[in-house]
Amino acid sequence: MTTTGFHIKPILYSRFIDDTFFIWPGSLQDLNELEAFLNSSIPGIKITLTPKLEVAEVLDTRAYKLHMQNKTILNTTVYFKDTDTHQLLHGTYFHPRHMVKGIVKSQFIRLKHYVPPRMNITRPVIHFMLFSNDVYGNRITY
Repeated sequence: MTTTGFHIKPILYSRFIDDTFFIWPGSLQDLNELEAFLNSSIPGIKITLTPKLEVAEVLDTRAYKLHMQNKTILNTTVYFKDTDTHQLLHGTYFHPRHMVKGIVKSQFIRLKHYVPPRMNITRPVIHFMLFSNDVYGNRITY
């Protein structure tokens, strides 16, 4: 270790407010050393690393290893916490039209962004379309 940085760097690093996700190329022992290094770097700030070997949930994303015949790849999908009630703004409430239209659009963008193209998302999309037609009716088309 040096005083300016740790001897192993993450392959991928992503942060949102106080949540951090990174892919660690070293061993678990190296990761424990990184945690100790970080905790000794800035007095008064405590870093807690929680290693996940196969599946990690961060915010609304589930990242997992997909083991194929001759390789392993990192895959993502949408993650819903157990406490998520899937409540959205109801289409019949008195809100500006652009807000109601934006709900359906943002949910489709979320599905498209987090679910890989090779994965069949027909079932969740059909479920959401039935839900949105029931709740939003024709309001999303104009």
